[in-house]
Amino acid sequence: MNMAWRAHQHTPRLVLIGGGHAHIQVLQALARQALHGWVVQLLSVQPTQVYSGMLPGWIAQDHALSACRIDLARLARRAGVHLHCAEVTGLDLANQTVSCDDGTRHPYSLLSINTGSAGWPDASGSTHPAVLSIRPVGHFVARALDWLDHLAQCGPEAHLTVVGGGAGSIELALAIRQRLRRLGQNGLRITLLGAPAVPL
Repeated sequence: MNMAWRAHQHTPRLVLIGGGHAHIQVLQALARQALHGWVVQLLSVQPTQVYSGMLPGWIAQDHALSACRIDLARLARRAGVHLHCAEVTGLDLANQTVSCDDGTRHPYSLLSINTGSAGWPDASGSTHPAVLSIRPVGHFVARALDWLDHLAQCGPEAHLTVVGGGAGSIELALAIRQRLRRLGQNGLRITLLGAPAVPL
């Protein structure tokens, strides 16, 4: 039997890494019915999570960014889950521990990871005013308004190229068009780049 498991087998621990959609469902389920005999911990970089499905509505100016934020801290309190705000930097599978950037280590009996995708490193880390990656979402939110201003300044020559032909890509593209139309700019050209011959 694993030594780390023996060390905490009398108080089994479920550690949730990330505040993604699946873990939000877990928190809601635990608020309805506790996991008796277990300690449950959520590790998240921030106490709130932006719901990516509502980002097109924010971009189109249909609602405020605050309406897109999910209060992980409040959900965790309701569920009796311990929230620790830090970035996970390592997993020790042999000893069943999670390491964070604040120097803390968290043992687990069961581990669930729901952090979402990170996007292309070159795109997500770029500061070029013409390039914006949707992932990670926090990076997108921080840069989106400046990026939209840059696009609007292109005037009637504005041309948006979207990499990806899925529902999220199309919703964002149409939301951007709607935002520019509200600014009186109706000439935005949109190109979708995706593997399928027909989007969606």
